[in-house]
Amino acid sequence: MESHQRRPLTLLRLLKPYSALLLIAFTAAIGEGAADLLGPWPLKLVFDGILRQKETNSWLDRLVYSTFGTDKLALLKLAAISALLRTPGSGARRPSEA
Repeated sequence: MESHQRRPLTLLRLLKPYSALLLIAFTAAIGEGAADLLGPWPLKLVFDGILRQKETNSWLDRLVYSTFGTDKLALLKLAAISALLRTPGSGARRPSEA
């Protein structure tokens, strides 16, 4: 008689059929985290670059100024567009979490 040995159930074996969905969920979580970190940036751009005309040395500000220029109206439009693009992700939250 041949004895059939069963492999023990492991977490990886259980999750293998869902690996594509887990990858999508992990990528979405990383994207949301990055969006949350960049959330205050449009306000910083408006306050420092437009209202106070403060000289900034951060790499992100240098990138924006070299790409879009230092025109106040263009920077204000960029800040408004970036805030609007970030808004759909925050619309999925309940009002109590905001």
